[in-house]
Amino acid sequence: MTISDARLAANRSNSLRSTGPRTEEGKARSRGNAYKHGMTGEGVGIPDSEAVAVDRRAGDLRAAVAVPALGRRIAVLARRLDRLALHEEATAERLARNAEATFDEDRQDRVDALVRRLEEDPAVSVRGLRRTPEGCDRLLALWEDLARNLALGVLWDEAHTLRVENLTGRRPGDLGISRVGALSGAFRGDFRYLPPAPELDGLELGPRNRIRRDAASAELVGLVADQIAGLRAHRDTLPVGAIALDRAGAADRAMFDTSPEGVLFRRYELATERGLYKALREVEAAVSPEEPPPAVPLAGGEGGGRDRASGPGPSPVAGTPAGPVGPNLPALGSFGAGGPGGPVAPPSASSPNEISVGALAKVVGGSPRDYAGEAGRVGPDPVGTARRPPTVAGP
Repeated sequence: MTISDARLAANRSNSLRSTGPRTEEGKARSRGNAYKHGMTGEGVGIPDSEAVAVDRRAGDLRAAVAVPALGRRIAVLARRLDRLALHEEATAERLARNAEATFDEDRQDRVDALVRRLEEDPAVSVRGLRRTPEGCDRLLALWEDLARNLALGVLWDEAHTLRVENLTGRRPGDLGISRVGALSGAFRGDFRYLPPAPELDGLELGPRNRIRRDAASAELVGLVADQIAGLRAHRDTLPVGAIALDRAGAADRAMFDTSPEGVLFRRYELATERGLYKALREVEAAVSPEEPPPAVPLAGGEGGGRDRASGPGPSPVAGTPAGPVGPNLPALGSFGAGGPGGPVAPPSASSPNEISVGALAKVVGGSPRDYAGEAGRVGPDPVGTARRPPTVAGP
């Protein structure tokens, strides 16, 4: 497709005006255009307030982590964990604060849904409405509205007949003429579906029809009154006390966010913790990557223990974390005062293990002893274990 020289010149002129931001300040702002919640990504396009917090934490780690890129990654992930914890706490407080109102609204929403299906499936809808006090109240309101129309002498049309049919569990397409349908027809002057009244044969047509119409109206009034009385008696049998207990416990149940957004944020939290532990293992490997991992003796009785290569031995002493131990991370309980299997000794200032464990304690919070077990983990974390690191028992 060919274009004119004027169109080509206009296109070239327009392209010069669509180059995007040119200054460093404009480029920095444009990086945040796609920012939503900051729970994923490399932490590049983050708000200024978050960047300040990340830079401050990265500065705290500069002395402990020799590789700046690793220090910044740890700072980004740790700050993200802080924000996830704040989000979870705020969400739980909001859900608990509105739990009782949400409980009431959910019950009313279920009632509204059943009323909307009343014409489509009246038997199921009426049965569902009768199970709850709110549903019984809605049914009572519908029946009482019909009773007022009858008392005021309002013209009883097909809509009224359909409402009564639905409230008694019948659909318009059901076979046969119900008693409600026959009475409604007589109320409008159609006596075809009522049995003959030979006692009125001696009367003229006008008075006879008026008597039959009044009789049909009175029977309709009695039918509606019976339904209202039956519903009120049924409502009194419902477990209102149990519903009140459920409502009182709504705040406790709301502490765990089961919404799709809550599930997504917990996935973000799990991925962030795994990324943080992976970065800490890289810090461990960067301290002295050429040193082979030491054998991990297990605590033994008489005759000493066995290392990892010689197979399983007796159970370790209390305070010794189970599982593999990473490079440059001595097994707690294996270098104590009594040699292998002796009492647990705290990490010394000269131990390279103190660098990574101290970094984790500074980033996430807590003492180096709290995170010694998780910092030495090697291999992928199984699903559900990469949560908050366990506290290691010991002196």
